[in-house]
Amino acid sequence: MAKSLVLVDLEGCHFIDPTTE
Repeated sequence: MAKSLVLVDLEGCHFIDPTTE
C-alpha cells in the first residue's frame, strides 16, 4: 500500500522503521 511509517503485515499491524528498509 504505502511505505511510510507503518507497514501492515498479513498477520496484523507491524510497526517497521523506514530506515530498516
